[in-house]
Amino acid sequence: MSQMPLNYSAKDLKELQALTKDLLPLNLRHFWTDLIVTAIVAWSFLYISFLSPNGGLTQILSLIVATLGFYRGANFVHDISHSHGELDAFKMAYNLLFGFFLRVPAYMGDSHRDHHSAAKFGTKLDPEYESWGHRHEWNVSRPLLASLISPFLLMFRMVFITCAYLVRGVGLQQKVFVHLSSIVMNFSYSRSNFTEEQLNDMMESDVFCLLYTLTCFSVWASFHFSFVGFLGYYSIFVLSNGLFSFRALGNHRYLSKFEKKGAGAQFFDSVSIVDDHSLISKLVTPLWAPLHSNFHSIHHLLPHMPYHAMPEVHRRLITHPTWSQIYGTTTEKSLYSSLNKLYQRAKENRILAKNPASLDTLAYEVRETPN
Repeated sequence: MSQMPLNYSAKDLKELQALTKDLLPLNLRHFWTDLIVTAIVAWSFLYISFLSPNGGLTQILSLIVATLGFYRGANFVHDISHSHGELDAFKMAYNLLFGFFLRVPAYMGDSHRDHHSAAKFGTKLDPEYESWGHRHEWNVSRPLLASLISPFLLMFRMVFITCAYLVRGVGLQQKVFVHLSSIVMNFSYSRSNFTEEQLNDMMESDVFCLLYTLTCFSVWASFHFSFVGFLGYYSIFVLSNGLFSFRALGNHRYLSKFEKKGAGAQFFDSVSIVDDHSLISKLVTPLWAPLHSNFHSIHHLLPHMPYHAMPEVHRRLITHPTWSQIYGTTTEKSLYSSLNKLYQRAKENRILAKNPASLDTLAYEVRETPN
């Protein structure tokens, strides 16, 4: 049985912040280079797939590379949500290169900040949290199944819903912004405290998404409504959303039952997927966890740390006399290991709920941590 976590004090946290302070500045050159190279790869291989013989190996491989490129590009919305004006121009470029095409404009990531709120994390006010660890184990597959219909949901949202509020006016637009304009796992989540500037940003972005969609439809029509063309376009959304769901499920232990846990619990509920010894892992991890998103517990510990600094933070943590032990309780060797433990934990919780005497303890005990 694995018992976790160790506690850490405010003094420990201040020591860690001092240890990593030099890594905090954003390297804008790194951001821009990464974005541009990713865009070139994604769009080039999408173009190659359209020119390749239908159903051929070249087309299939091109679509796989394009999908991974667009998936990586979509992940920039996360770092944009944590910026404070440093990435305004970068945000515009992200929208033009990825956000409008994928119908995930940058404003949809703004709600991510609620996921880091000590008052909201793990509650029904958290957009990216579900109590998977306390529900039937097969519920874990729901986000993956939802990815199959995600292209149609995004199409409906960015075409029909956008047209509807453009006709009906600001009243409907406000409701759409509150209920249908966030990246969520918790579908009961709703935004609050929005400004007129945010509504204007949303409307402008939605109009561009609409124009992108109409353009893509025109391009598809120019290929005589090729089914293979549609399948390729559809696969980009399905695989991207599927990869995101796998990663999101593996990035947390989902121990909360929607109760408020406090700031410390964010870190101990989070998971970093770390395997420093496997060559395969080093090659595959950047594909399913782009922008070092596998270091998720570090992100909840130091939410403003830029993605390009994560590997160095990891190296400093594992060599630190105190934090090496604390951080170690939040790591897993593989995504499969994290997902399997989540499944088993949900299964054991269900059995225990039905028959408390059937298990001596759960497989994962968690001590409450101070706020």
